[in-house]
Amino acid sequence: MKKYKDIFIALLAFLLYFLFSPLISEILNLCNIDIDNLSPIPLNIVLIVVDLLFMGVLFLIYKNELIKEFKEFINNKGKWFFKYVGLFIGSVLVMGVLNVVLSKITNMSTSANEELVRELIKRLPVYMTISTILYAPFVEEILFRKCIRKIIMGNDKIVKIAYILISAIIFGLVHVVTLDASFHDILMGIPYMVVGLSFGYIYIKTDNIFATIQFHLMHNTILLILQLVMRG
Repeated sequence: MKKYKDIFIALLAFLLYFLFSPLISEILNLCNIDIDNLSPIPLNIVLIVVDLLFMGVLFLIYKNELIKEFKEFINNKGKWFFKYVGLFIGSVLVMGVLNVVLSKITNMSTSANEELVRELIKRLPVYMTISTILYAPFVEEILFRKCIRKIIMGNDKIVKIAYILISAIIFGLVHVVTLDASFHDILMGIPYMVVGLSFGYIYIKTDNIFATIQFHLMHNTILLILQLVMRG
């Protein structure tokens, strides 16, 4: 019974992930607030509040587990960091190489979705900074590591490998696929999948979501700094 409950809650979390922002947008529309027409400062505030609200929802869903895992993480963060930082760095380097190779093959510097992210960084730097280093690591790790693990359960080697692969593929596709995504856009998700593989492996080994959140935060912070430097 617990197995089916875990699966149901995980699927509910995914559903909320895709519906939460549109739902809030509809509520604001009913209050005669059009997000698309807001000036940058109130738009930053609204988007940050929406992200924090969804983070709060996910926290409430997995409250007991997250509190327990955070305490465990504090006690083991040094050990886990030094044990897996090499794997993390290696995956980031492979990601960089694949980005260069795929750019040559597809004649695309990045996916359409990534271009949108870059535009948002220029337009809403405060919101995107908070979203990149706080919202994304927390929400994406819970969804693409913890929730998928709740669905793909089991300790057999085959099950664990399947989990790592599936979570990495979904993680990569979510970062590049839009409604009008091309095949080349999808190919640009492969570098993200490589990083997703390392995150999935770390989660399997530690069974602690904060072990992967710390590396996801590092990864996003590095990319954000590079974006800001190149923009400047």
